[in-house]
Amino acid sequence: MSSISKTNPLVEILELQGLRGKPAAESVLKVERKRKKRAGALGAWTADYVVKRIATIEADDPKREHKAYRVFLEGTLACLTASPDVAEPGFQAVVDRVQQALQDDAELGQASKRVAQQILSGAIGVEALQKLFEAQAKTPRPSISG
Repeated sequence: MSSISKTNPLVEILELQGLRGKPAAESVLKVERKRKKRAGALGAWTADYVVKRIATIEADDPKREHKAYRVFLEGTLACLTASPDVAEPGFQAVVDRVQQALQDDAELGQASKRVAQQILSGAIGVEALQKLFEAQAKTPRPSISG
């Protein structure tokens, strides 16, 4: 049995099933291209959002690292869920739970703190954030329909 390429598994699946070039397969490919284009736009929007929000955190704020990581986490979850509505209460509740779970784990809590420090120091710049968020937004999501 052939293996499926990690670079473009959709095309290989269609080829293995003999569907490439057929109308239904072409429609699937068009949808995939549109999804990737939207993902790029979502990644760029998210990077801009994160940078602007972090810039509003006061330098002497004792919760500066916590707030910076939360904004980064909001961006990450927005891209992974393809949901840029970060102000929605349900989304914020998810961010609360994820951030608490990360903080409850000593190793992940320290890693979160290091990420926040790097973002705040400028070690992780806008371009790096944009590439990260675009990659996250392009990650295929499993279907949860029954």
